[in-house]
Amino acid sequence: MFIDTHCHLYDEKFSGDLDDVVSDSIAAGVRRIIIPGSDPATSGESLAIARRFCGVFCACGVHPHDCGGVSESDYDVIRGMLSEDKVVACGEIGLDYHYDFSPRDAQRDALARQIDMAAEAGLPVILHSREAHGDLVDVLRAGRRVEGVVHCFSDTVLEARVLLDMGLYIGFTGNVTFAKADEIREAAAYVPADRILFETDSPYLAPVPRRGRRNDPTAIPLIAARIAGIRGVSVEELSAAVWENAERLFGLSGTLADL
Repeated sequence: MFIDTHCHLYDEKFSGDLDDVVSDSIAAGVRRIIIPGSDPATSGESLAIARRFCGVFCACGVHPHDCGGVSESDYDVIRGMLSEDKVVACGEIGLDYHYDFSPRDAQRDALARQIDMAAEAGLPVILHSREAHGDLVDVLRAGRRVEGVVHCFSDTVLEARVLLDMGLYIGFTGNVTFAKADEIREAAAYVPADRILFETDSPYLAPVPRRGRRNDPTAIPLIAARIAGIRGVSVEELSAAVWENAERLFGLSGTLADL
């Protein structure tokens, strides 16, 4: 069995066939899905989708791209959502210095604030980090200790080691299959089996051989197979470990239901 710990099923690219996507995911062996929001509106959409399907969960938060104009009432909305029973994390939150769609000081402030919100709610965080590793670590070290995952990891073993030492999990997407992703593959080989998660970041980052197409959770077995090959273990062994990791981090233990 597989779990996709990060996919954006609220995206308009899924507006015409969401039910089919979920059904196809079941057929592919993907039995749980986590949908992270990026602002109050998409967090609400993620929660609504999670409520429609057994085995689908969500996270709520303000993405660094969207935090520049966030208001106090926006934070109140997110805080309220964090108490919902289908919400398993605060996210997607973090820092993005590649696009700088929001001022960097606003990104850092939003990250620190939402880390506190997650801690108050007793939830882990789903972290976005792009070209901002140093500041991400600084913000994390300055605030409350919180469990979480750095999703869509795209740095080196050196950065992975720092994050692991902080107790974080590492999420790998379809970019691990890309031709020029040798450093990501080195990190995928390095991360301990009890700290690794699979994700698609759908509808983005479709893995080889699906590059250029809309991504969806049915790609998880392809990602799992590539990482298992890198690590020299069976897909079944690695997927079982990832399933346990996701249960542990997101509190998903209990009787398994179909999506």
